[in-house]
Amino acid sequence: MIPIIPITPMAPIIPTIAHKVSVNWTWMPPFGYPDAMSGSLSPSSEPDPGGPGPLADGSIRVEVKLFATFRQGRFKKEMLDLPGGFTVDDLLKRLVIDPAEVSILLVNAQESQAGRTLATGDAVSLFPGVGGG
Repeated sequence: MIPIIPITPMAPIIPTIAHKVSVNWTWMPPFGYPDAMSGSLSPSSEPDPGGPGPLADGSIRVEVKLFATFRQGRFKKEMLDLPGGFTVDDLLKRLVIDPAEVSILLVNAQESQAGRTLATGDAVSLFPGVGGG
C-alpha cells in the first residue's frame, strides 16, 4: 500500500508516488522575435537598424562593449551612432583609449585589427592588458 501524506495549510506539498502532476507549457515568443507558428514578427518597440549597410542618413549603429579598466569613467555596453566609414581606430580615439593599451580587440566575436572599417550591426569588444601575480 502506498502511503498518502495529508496536505494541510502548514504542510509543504511534496510530490510523491500518490500524486500525479501534469503540467502543460505553452511557449510565447518575447516582443520582437519571430512567432514560431506564423513566422511573422511581433510588434517591436525599437526599429530594426537594418542590415550591414549604413542607416538612412549614412551613419552606422555599432554596439560597443568595454571590459575591466576600460569601463572606468566610460560605460559597460552601449549602442553608438557613428559616421559612415568609421574605423575601430577612430572609435578608440573617440573613447580616449590608447591603441597600445588594447590587448584583445574583437569585432563580431572575431579577432580584428584597429584599421577595420565598421558597419551597422557590428559588435566591438575591447579588453585591456591584464596583469597580476
